Amino acid sequence: MSDKPEKEPDGYIDIPHLNAKMRDIKFRVYDTEKKKLSYGFSIQSLAEETVQAVIESWVDNLVWQQYTGLKDKNGVEIYEGDIIIFDNSDIGGQRYKGIVEWNTDPTLDGLCFGLFIPPKFGGKSGWLHCDFLGELEVVGNIFEGVDR
Repeated sequence: MSDKPEKEPDGYIDIPHLNAKMRDIKFRVYDTEKKKLSYGFSIQSLAEETVQAVIESWVDNLVWQQYTGLKDKNGVEIYEGDIIIFDNSDIGGQRYKGIVEWNTDPTLDGLCFGLFIPPKFGGKSGWLHCDFLGELEVVGNIFEGVDR
């Protein structure tokens, strides 16, 4: 009998030589010339020769966005650049609409994902450190706008 589960948990990869599991680090790519989002890039796929050839041909036109490891209430993966509704009003918080961003400013909570709320979204604007404890819903992205 094996101690290894028959199927890896969703979103994780097995690293046999380290006897460890790691979250699958995924990306989507926006091509600024073709105005198209492409999904399905992972650390593993970036090593494949066919993917490398495609990437090299696009290099100047690409905007890479990392998967946060979170899914919204509908099971949609949340990436940098997504416009989301974050609602934790049921636990005494508020409802916010913002853009998922990676914060690199050490004066603002260090390195983490959070929400940037532009003034055009109304209400409070600026950086919101977000623990994402609450209901999340992807409603669009910075390239294609808001769906609803």
